Amino acid sequence: MKITTARRAYVCHACKGPIAKGAQYAPRQIILGRRNAWEAAPGGGFISHGIRLTVKHCAACAEKGE
Repeated sequence: MKITTARRAYVCHACKGPIAKGAQYAPRQIILGRRNAWEAAPGGGFISHGIRLTVKHCAACAEKGE
């Protein structure tokens, strides 16, 4: 997993602890909703019913694999 340096203060998504500016963290993507749910849109095209969010995990949680 790629570890990056925080440019500002964040909160860890897994343990809810603080990630200080300059500390190491791992960005991860989570999917809310149904992953592969697609629906035909009126007038052509498709609509997805899932949304991806990038959350931050502190170095300790990233090492554990949470």
